[in-house]
Amino acid sequence: MMKKRRNEKGELMSQPILFIFAAVVGAMILFYGIRTVFQVKQTAELAEISSFISNLEKDLEQYYYLDTGSSKVVKLNLPANINWICFRNVNVNTVPNDVDTKLNTLMQINPNDNLFVYPVNEGKSSFKVKYLVAYPKTNVASCFKNKEDIKITSLGDHVGISTKDYTYVSSTGTTSGTGGSGLNLGVTLNPEDLNFISS
Repeated sequence: MMKKRRNEKGELMSQPILFIFAAVVGAMILFYGIRTVFQVKQTAELAEISSFISNLEKDLEQYYYLDTGSSKVVKLNLPANINWICFRNVNVNTVPNDVDTKLNTLMQINPNDNLFVYPVNEGKSSFKVKYLVAYPKTNVASCFKNKEDIKITSLGDHVGISTKDYTYVSSTGTTSGTGGSGLNLGVTLNPEDLNFISS
């Protein structure tokens, strides 16, 4: 009889320990699962950004070889956590007032890059894209909100990125697109601009 009571007491003492152990193991499995889900999501977002940049590079290369004035509207389709995508020309390290000024620092840190995605939690956020020039040319980067439409236009020796309504005017007076203030393509670029585009 005494032996049976001791066994019952031992069983009662071991049950809370088993429950605590099961709870700790369950919490660890849950934590690992949540962490894995976030890592997979982050990897998918980085892949989506890379895919967008790759497709944009293909479009720019295609329009570089088309007739001057050829244009196409492109949707900025990036992951939902991305707020801004900015295009800048050489020596431009300033963003518009409504854009986070941390992008100014990012541009200064990456002087050779001309495309910036913001914010990015992990991975690359700036890229050097061949043929790309922001138009109209100003001392401020051209920044667009995610999901906006932009226009890429062949300008002869490079491809301009602008708002979808911007009108390009060639040196012969023909226009491309609708609306906007127009731009004379006979304008001379500085030598450093051409180096920036071709390098």
